[in-house]
Amino acid sequence: MNKQLSVLSLLLLIAIGVGVWILQKPSYSEFESELLFADLSSVAADVDSVMIENSSGTLFKAVKSEDTWLAELGYTGQLYPVDKRKLANLINTLMQAKLIEAKTKLKQNHGRLGLQGINQEDSLARLVTIAIGTKTWQVLIGNQVNLGEGNYVRLPNENQSWRLDKNINLPIDQFSWFKHPILPYKSEDIVSVSRVDKHNWSMLYNDDIAEFTLEQLPDGRTLQYDGVLTGFVSSLTNIDYQEIISADEYFIQSLERETELNLVTKQNVQFKLIVSKAKDIYYLNFSSDNAQEYWQNYYYQVSTFSAQQLNKQVEDFLAEVTQSIDDNVDAFVEEGAPEN
Repeated sequence: MNKQLSVLSLLLLIAIGVGVWILQKPSYSEFESELLFADLSSVAADVDSVMIENSSGTLFKAVKSEDTWLAELGYTGQLYPVDKRKLANLINTLMQAKLIEAKTKLKQNHGRLGLQGINQEDSLARLVTIAIGTKTWQVLIGNQVNLGEGNYVRLPNENQSWRLDKNINLPIDQFSWFKHPILPYKSEDIVSVSRVDKHNWSMLYNDDIAEFTLEQLPDGRTLQYDGVLTGFVSSLTNIDYQEIISADEYFIQSLERETELNLVTKQNVQFKLIVSKAKDIYYLNFSSDNAQEYWQNYYYQVSTFSAQQLNKQVEDFLAEVTQSIDDNVDAFVEEGAPEN
């Protein structure tokens, strides 16, 4: 009898525990169909500006001009093309994001979720503003959740915080969502590259062999390997930047030129690439007499490795010279070998 009572008591405790767990477990059903921005999806195609701010100020601001998205370059007021895929992904994610779990309403606990207002100096939050004309949608994006997917979010004028069902990917700096790499060309778009400083050389694209050829190839010398010249052109067209500088005259005068290259494309766009250095930092600048492109207006800060990849002399493309045994014997005889 006592054994039966013990079993019944255990079952009762389990049932009570399950009931308490159900009552305390966060209810997702109430919020599963509640979108973060319920009215955005029907007008998402009309979005004309996106701004991301943090406690330091504006991190990224993009505006739509006809079919092109452009971002403000720092505080210069100048505009630079945006990586439209990253921007579209942000808008689509926020349009589809759902509030799946209510979190704290207490202001003093917002910091734990990274959701303090961006007017506070130590805030980790980023304020995203999507706009169509004067109508805006705003949300504070906080930390990612520790387990599973989702970010903590809060509407700026509300104390209630939430967990989203999706991760929100935001730029890490103002340049990361700009258009990359610098040039809009691939190696197959280039027909010639010439170095026009004191280390003159030129390479031309040969349609017959689908490779570049070096005009200054010395007699008896060969290239390091097939494709070494094409590899150089590919590294040139794919070179990326760390920062974009809207330079003033003082900055330009401080630069020391290291490499000058002339390029011609299949569309006969002719432009010059100059590699310069100031205080051990390298910059690229592009200019053209027969075209005007967005990438000609700036100085691009690049890594030392990237700059050195462009600083090639003819010898850097050639295989090492090796002397045969017969050559050594001939040289030995000419110098006067001892006779037997």
